[in-house]
Amino acid sequence: MNGNHLQDFLDFYSATGLAHARSPSDILNLAGRNEYDWARDYENNKRRSIRAGKGIDWPIIAKGGGTFESYSPGAFHNWKAPQRLTRAEVGWSFAMAHSSVREQEILMQEGITKGTDEMRVDIFAKIRDEKDMLLAIDLNEGMEDLFYALPDYSTMEVQTDGEHKKPYSFYAHINPSDANAPWGSYTLVNAGTNTTGKVYQIDARWSGDSSWGTANKEGVNPDAALINGKWDINAAGYKSMSHDPATGTDSIAMALDLMFMACKFVKPPLMKQYFEDPNFNNLQISTSTSGRAQFMQSQRAKGQPDSFGYDAGGVTDPTFNGIPIRRCLSHDTIPLYQKQGGSTYVAESALTAATSSTAQYTGARFFFKNGNYMYPVFHAERMFKRGEPSKHHNVPDTTVVPTSVWFQNPCFSYKHQGIVVPFANI
Repeated sequence: MNGNHLQDFLDFYSATGLAHARSPSDILNLAGRNEYDWARDYENNKRRSIRAGKGIDWPIIAKGGGTFESYSPGAFHNWKAPQRLTRAEVGWSFAMAHSSVREQEILMQEGITKGTDEMRVDIFAKIRDEKDMLLAIDLNEGMEDLFYALPDYSTMEVQTDGEHKKPYSFYAHINPSDANAPWGSYTLVNAGTNTTGKVYQIDARWSGDSSWGTANKEGVNPDAALINGKWDINAAGYKSMSHDPATGTDSIAMALDLMFMACKFVKPPLMKQYFEDPNFNNLQISTSTSGRAQFMQSQRAKGQPDSFGYDAGGVTDPTFNGIPIRRCLSHDTIPLYQKQGGSTYVAESALTAATSSTAQYTGARFFFKNGNYMYPVFHAERMFKRGEPSKHHNVPDTTVVPTSVWFQNPCFSYKHQGIVVPFANI
């Protein structure tokens, strides 16, 4: 301690890093969510989630070279030199939150100005923990809001000097609207007889933002011949929430099973392995509150357990082949779906019965995310980097400490992602 109590605190705060409350009774956090999906995805992929450089790029080969042939000995050959490599590329997105301390918070406490060094350190720690709790809430909530933001072409796809104003969101990668091409008999949303029992590859450039149009996705043209349709997500439909085999291809069980295979999901040998092995934990099925409730109710109506095709033991969520079907609150409120009677896009719960090709059916959507190919990436130099304390001459009694993060949320493979949607009003 050097006798300058404000500077002592700032030095202490800067040196100790992002802290946590020392016990649950210290600070009760009622502002944050119980869990953050971005943090879970980072934890599962942290060995490959830290990178450097001016952006993130990766090579793609979507079709073979076509050089294999049967031949007769001595025959003339036309040698080929196929060029099949494409590169996806995304830039960084930049964000920050900050803590601030007023001189009065430090200098008006007798325990600091007149106490022992031990007393000062204890008070400093309490002030730090409060400020770091607020900072952690702001960082986590802000990251999660960006993670589940509505697709926005101008801020997510467009780069300005290598910068994205916002990172790609979950819904920018996985959404049910096919902006540019039909799903076979299932066109944009609702067109006559829709074929269940099959998997479609759909263009996930969201039709709610016309700027996506035929534009690139992560710097790649999904319509390019070299891409060979591999920059589309998988989709399947259902017409009944029943698991009864009598419903045939219309059942939710059939649609989930098709999507499970299409997205290259693997059933964990044991339920505990799902939670212990990041490769399994990266396999995620999520739905709305209503979707989860409907799925569980349909199982109980047949006298079945909450888990389909698996003994899930004490797992709270219903499961499908050992993968929990989790409720995602963002799925309740995101205005992603085109409503009957106009071009308005609304949340799943606000949909009304669809009768035309310009509306989406009522009912639950089930999102399949293979997190081994879609996870947040952070810049090695700015992963929640705490900056130097600073103050502005217009506010001389307040010192600000920023914490910055450079990151992106790329999808490295769309063919491993998918969605199950209703093909009738449920």
